[in-house]
Amino acid sequence: SSDLRSKSGQTLYRISPWAKYVCQGDNVVYDWVHWEPAEAYKHQHPRPKKLKSIRIYEAHVGIASHEGKIASYKHFTHNVLPKIRDLGYNCIQMMAIMEHAYYASFGYQITNFFAASSRYGTPDELKELIDTAHSMLLSVLLDVVHSHASTHSEEIRSAHV
Repeated sequence: SSDLRSKSGQTLYRISPWAKYVCQGDNVVYDWVHWEPAEAYKHQHPRPKKLKSIRIYEAHVGIASHEGKIASYKHFTHNVLPKIRDLGYNCIQMMAIMEHAYYASFGYQITNFFAASSRYGTPDELKELIDTAHSMLLSVLLDVVHSHASTHSEEIRSAHV
């Protein structure tokens, strides 16, 4: 992370746009976390072969729980993926996967394009979700909307969290 000075002289806290993992701290401010686990996740299953006929299930990890709380990658992996497979879909389009500070934006005010949303779990838990989907012969698309990039300043993040 780094500090920048605005035209008015105000100091702005910025997180690197290349951060792979960004977490909310004890307050509303997010911070860059260096993600390098001692043992990297090893995929067990190859990507499914190219589909001749595609049936896409659009999904949002955060709203995938009936419990009225934000769901996790693990919850989605164990409770939702089997249902999607059993319904006959062969592809999942994952919405709101990139980090976004303002949850009510439905994940479309992206603050870090290279960071999986920490709101749902760790990068390795997302990798496990995708690996499990592949084991079920489900292709996975990550929904990215570049035109909805948000600022990285602390002030904007704090106003929306």
